[in-house]
Amino acid sequence: MRIGVFTKLTVAMVGVAGVILIATLFMARWSFKSGFEEYVIELEQQRLEQLAATLASLYFRFNGDWERVLNTPPGQQLRGNPDQLPHHRPPPPHHERGHRPKKHHGGRRPPPPRHSPTRLLDVERNHVGGVVDLPTKGIIEVRITDGSTTVGYLQTQPTHRLMTRSERRFANQQLLESGVIAAGGILLAVCVALFVARRLVGPITALKQTVQQISGGNYQIRHQVTGQDEVADLARSINQLAHTLASHQTARKRLLADLSHELRTPVAILNAELEAVGAGLKPLDQKQLGSFQAEVDRLTRLISDLYDLAMADAGGLNYQFEKVDSASVLRDILNLAKYTLSGHEWHQSIDIRLSSYPIHADPQRLTQLFTNLLNNAVRHTNLPGKIQVRAELSLERQLAIYTFEDSPPGIKPSDAAQIFVPFEQVANKTHADGAGLGLAICRYIVQAHQGNITADTSALGGVRVTVELPVVT
Repeated sequence: MRIGVFTKLTVAMVGVAGVILIATLFMARWSFKSGFEEYVIELEQQRLEQLAATLASLYFRFNGDWERVLNTPPGQQLRGNPDQLPHHRPPPPHHERGHRPKKHHGGRRPPPPRHSPTRLLDVERNHVGGVVDLPTKGIIEVRITDGSTTVGYLQTQPTHRLMTRSERRFANQQLLESGVIAAGGILLAVCVALFVARRLVGPITALKQTVQQISGGNYQIRHQVTGQDEVADLARSINQLAHTLASHQTARKRLLADLSHELRTPVAILNAELEAVGAGLKPLDQKQLGSFQAEVDRLTRLISDLYDLAMADAGGLNYQFEKVDSASVLRDILNLAKYTLSGHEWHQSIDIRLSSYPIHADPQRLTQLFTNLLNNAVRHTNLPGKIQVRAELSLERQLAIYTFEDSPPGIKPSDAAQIFVPFEQVANKTHADGAGLGLAICRYIVQAHQGNITADTSALGGVRVTVELPVVT
């Protein structure tokens, strides 16, 4: 059985409220019981003090005769149960001495007042009247004195039982009221819990519906965000996720369109030239074969770049890291470029100062990185053009910094980040004949080497690409 968040929140809040309520009621009952015990003790203390004052007056009136004191109405309270009295003969009652006991209404004595068992001790603490044995714990003792002379003691142990009907009725009423309060509190807790749980779960349910829409492919949906709590932060994150998925969907569609265009162009050229040769419109000579080879090379580069880009995006490019003299690798590439660019209107400026600081890199991927950056500068520069390559060391940052700059055309600063996006062609680069994959591959290679690559405008009027790689010290 699936239990939802709404039910869990409701049960949790009702449970917490119930525990607090029950604990409060138990504390109230304990407080009532403690207060009742203190009340009983205070009443017994007052009773004993009043009885002690009366007995002291009688004691001095009867010249210290406790037997006569016990025969008075106040002393009758201390006669107690005969089975508990000491084994000596009490003084004869008044009717044995010629006095008839006074009859009360109905021929019966009124019941003695209900009070805790009490005993009377003389000044030497010998038992005089009342109960014989009292537990030693919780005894209340009052001296019988006229203010200066102590003639005896009264002792009692308060009973904490509810003795009278009114006391029991009061206690039962308190218990009933506590039960009613508990039931009302639980009912109120349930109502509040349902309201709060609905308010808390409502936004989560709405978010669930939004996520279901996104998982179904509706990337344009947006959740209305209200508030500044964690649920609102989650809603903003979900909206950002929908925006990112929509952007990726657009990029994927554009990638497929660009890829089909890049593949179709050389294939269309090859097809047209083959048809022209087949129709006898063009001779099949060395020049025509060279044209065929150029288009095949273009397709080969495109397929190779696509493969590298796909592998880099999936994290599948293989790297064999070792200590590499990057200055030597860069010099070899630039020396080879001198022969490639011979006969063209190019001016190269080379400044390499990294000979004593190797880097931890894959030599093959490092060569691919420098080659792509140099070819990108050559491909996107107007003739006569100028290329400036500089390699230097930042000892403070422990980085080898490589800079590739070219002459016009340049790019807008706002387009700098776009040149690393696959198939992205910046408008000012009018002589672009590649697919826009080289710099995207460069970005993956630099990231795999724990480095950083950026682009901005060059002082030469074109683009400056800067690569930063950590050195081995």
